[in-house]
Amino acid sequence: MTQTNKKQGAIIHRQMSPALDVITVSRPASTDIHVTVRPGEGEPSGAMLHRLADLLVEQNAEPVRMNIFGSSAEWTSTMKALQEACSAVDWPITWIEGGNCVSDGLAGIQMQAVGGIPVETLYIDGDPIGRVFENAFMKCCFLGDVQPADLAATQQMQARQVFEKIAAGLQLAGMDITDLVRTWFHNDHILDWYDEFNQVRTKFFREMGIFDALVPASTGVAGRNPVGAALVACALAIQPTDDSVTIGVVPSPLQCPAPDYGSSFSRAVEVISPDLHAVIISGTASVGPEGDTLYVDDVEGQIARTMEVVEAILSARDMSYADVTRAVAYVKYSQYTSAFINYCADHGLDLPVVTLVGDICRDELLFEIEVDALTAR
Repeated sequence: MTQTNKKQGAIIHRQMSPALDVITVSRPASTDIHVTVRPGEGEPSGAMLHRLADLLVEQNAEPVRMNIFGSSAEWTSTMKALQEACSAVDWPITWIEGGNCVSDGLAGIQMQAVGGIPVETLYIDGDPIGRVFENAFMKCCFLGDVQPADLAATQQMQARQVFEKIAAGLQLAGMDITDLVRTWFHNDHILDWYDEFNQVRTKFFREMGIFDALVPASTGVAGRNPVGAALVACALAIQPTDDSVTIGVVPSPLQCPAPDYGSSFSRAVEVISPDLHAVIISGTASVGPEGDTLYVDDVEGQIARTMEVVEAILSARDMSYADVTRAVAYVKYSQYTSAFINYCADHGLDLPVVTLVGDICRDELLFEIEVDALTAR
């Protein structure tokens, strides 16, 4: 499927296929590319990476973030293949294993790249932790593969180290922790320590003054990583360079604010510039208006409710699922994947999505999805 949305200098072109979704945002001086790659029938991981590399060459673009979803057993060979495909890899790559998400190979890759503007790589201890770039209206910094410094420390201490490293990475970019608009946390054995993680996050946010600024959107789900850290994180920070840019929290029409039940994140955040309107929706599950889990033991009910909640947020900002540029769906058990596929088919949804298997932040939650959406103004 190919679709183009053009208004006042920004053109959004969507090209969707079973194995590759490419959403290209063209501005007069720059290009922004959102890519979701899924394995084709019988396709080896190396071929997926070469498809990505070819796209970067074709678009003359630089990656600013990359997430690879698959079994950690594939990590070493995949990283070697990526080096072969792309020659120099100087951007952070976040590897996330969603339980037994695939029998072998990769579940998918998501990448954002930019063209036409300089990109700077940020390093901590010699390793790339982020990339920063500036377009006509704002400075943007993506941090990825943010790991704790001490893998032998307690889970809570590792979480604190991750938050401190996020702050350090943003400082390298000339930005502040209060510039955060989005975070992702993939916690190993999340059900064993999610409450403790939230305590660490809330304490850090309070110390940094985030509750007096903008509380970022977030995802917090299970996910192992190849180095055995208690968690790995990613983050997005935006610093407007033009007074016309506005950034604000978007409430969920069908849910209470997450801080009401102890989770320090916003349901969604929007970024409005003269030519684009972005909505960044947190990991969303079947949570009701009072913070309770709805449709316990009913995966179809949870999927339908979750998708309804996301749709309500999009609709409140004059958007729909047709405007989604990136999505990740999480299912508790692999057999639930078909229920999500069926829901999308029944509702005519063609999403740029990768689906992972793993625990969500409550044991009774069976499904979660996060989405980014974008329209031209």
